[in-house]
Amino acid sequence: MSASPANPRGDAKDTRGNLEACGILGRVSENAGIVRELIGTFPEDFIATRADPAARARATAVLSEAAHPDFETAMIAADGWTMERNGIDGFVGAFDEWTVGFERFGLQFEELIDGGEVVVVLVRQRGMPRGGAAEIVTESAGAFFFRDSRIERVEFHLDRAWALDAAGLEA
Repeated sequence: MSASPANPRGDAKDTRGNLEACGILGRVSENAGIVRELIGTFPEDFIATRADPAARARATAVLSEAAHPDFETAMIAADGWTMERNGIDGFVGAFDEWTVGFERFGLQFEELIDGGEVVVVLVRQRGMPRGGAAEIVTESAGAFFFRDSRIERVEFHLDRAWALDAAGLEA
């Protein structure tokens, strides 16, 4: 699927519209459908969602259904720095830690790459640092690894090529 602008401002305000605009709602494998459902629950602003227990509950309910009992989350920077967490609480905690320095933080979904047992989502991260004057925008990707039709591991990479390589897919 080809990437296309999700909305004129380039933010993640309407997640479902964001998915439709970049073609992520087309026909996909069962595993890609699970990822699509999960990213559809991602909030417009991760920071605001910290204070909204209902929004967190919606996202974690979908992940709880989709996650393998041995579910792992890894945040991987281009320089090799890695933060790893286990379980659903580890996933939520990893995002909390990742976004702690921001006043506002969201994801724009650009493309879903269906590799069967692994699904990669290309995203654009957008965040306003606490006390900052300019928004930070960076391309990144999430690689979702499946076992028995459940997400066993998700790796969030700041380098898209690394995510595709980790998934065994070509850049």
